[in-house]
Amino acid sequence: MGRLPASHSLYLKVIMKKYLFIIYLIMLASQSGFSQDPRFSQYYANPMRVNPALTGVYDGRVRLQALFREQSTSVVGPQAYKSVAASFEMRMPVGQIDNVGIGMEFMRDQAGSSNFTRVHGSVGLSYIKQLSGGRGSDVAQYLVGAGQLGFGQWSFEANRLWFSSQFDPGSISVNNDQASGENFEGQENRLHISINAGLLWYALLGENASVYLGGGVYHVNNPNIAFANNLLLPLDRRWVGHAGGEVPLNDDLSVLPAAIYMMQGPSRSLTLGAQLKYYGHHLSNLDMKLGIWIHGGQNPTSSFDMESIIVSTVLEMPSISLGISYDFTSSPLRIVNNGRGALELFIAYKYLQEKNRQYQVTCPSF
Repeated sequence: MGRLPASHSLYLKVIMKKYLFIIYLIMLASQSGFSQDPRFSQYYANPMRVNPALTGVYDGRVRLQALFREQSTSVVGPQAYKSVAASFEMRMPVGQIDNVGIGMEFMRDQAGSSNFTRVHGSVGLSYIKQLSGGRGSDVAQYLVGAGQLGFGQWSFEANRLWFSSQFDPGSISVNNDQASGENFEGQENRLHISINAGLLWYALLGENASVYLGGGVYHVNNPNIAFANNLLLPLDRRWVGHAGGEVPLNDDLSVLPAAIYMMQGPSRSLTLGAQLKYYGHHLSNLDMKLGIWIHGGQNPTSSFDMESIIVSTVLEMPSISLGISYDFTSSPLRIVNNGRGALELFIAYKYLQEKNRQYQVTCPSF
């Protein structure tokens, strides 16, 4: 039996990898992946979707953030996962030492040949209560409570799908001109409302030293996400717990350990790691962070496995921050995508208004 030419062999390997990846995605979808919220590796750049109580918890008065994530382009090309998120927050003083935070966030997630799209948005309100310490003090404690009213719209394009009835075995191809026998009229969009809430406690222990602990719950009302009007498919609540802090090593260096655990229906995920932060007192106040994280997950048919290793770097100027991260796949999926994973980029802007002490609130580093 003769050997295939090298070019044909390479082509077959690419095709096999692509179909193995599709099979893997189908397996994930069958394990309630359909009803899971999207997530970002740089979760600290998307705070309102981590914990509603993070609304308004930052140095400054106004903050704008934008985040982009792209995943699995090496395997499925233009059908890869693409997610964008943006948020706006503003904090206002209440009384002598407390503050109220107001925020809005938006996220759009799209993937697959049907352009399956999830759009999320919310409006949130937080109350930042100072428990101890004076305004602007290096040693203080705060408790934050918050609520959100969110919406979601899920949609897909049925005309981009094909079914077994349209497959022509003679030509080994799909005949899109042949009727599929399926009717999706009025079932390509679904709008739902969500109620979210969260709590956060943090303590400032001195210059460049802090600790925080928080938790949140999303979709308290279990909204129906079924596309068909006569079906009921409740969206599981997403429970989030997160903790971290900052440990100074000297005047210029700190370590920021952090962890976040999420539970939604039968699925679990854990991301933990640390960032090394350099305070650029001699570089025109340009601070830098370098982080490494591990991410693991569990679904109904598998044990808890490590899925990816994440490296990140952030540049922080007084008003503008820029960040980039990359996920290296460590799960069995690395056989399909050669260990390549997801790229994330974010940008943030803060309006400081430092001269007005009425708006000054010291916050931990994330």
